[in-house]
Amino acid sequence: MVAKRVRGGWALLEALNAPYGMRLAEYKEIVLSRIMQRESKEREIARQRRKEVELRKRKPHLFNVPQKHSRDPYWFDVTYNQMFKKWSEA
Repeated sequence: MVAKRVRGGWALLEALNAPYGMRLAEYKEIVLSRIMQRESKEREIARQRRKEVELRKRKPHLFNVPQKHSRDPYWFDVTYNQMFKKWSEA
């Protein structure tokens, strides 16, 4: 099957990776859509990073000031008991 595809004008990797019974145009369309989705995700991640860097420049006090009170064992007990209580009621 792979040899037949290669003789038909497919690239070797396309011939190996495409599912059985798929045409070259369909496979190229699927690969192109995957590339577009990957690039879109990369652009979104880059945008979020730029936004975070800008926020850190404008408001550094939000990131480098320690909390006044730490979370003690009482806080964890109350928080998690309430959370699991809500989950068991649902």
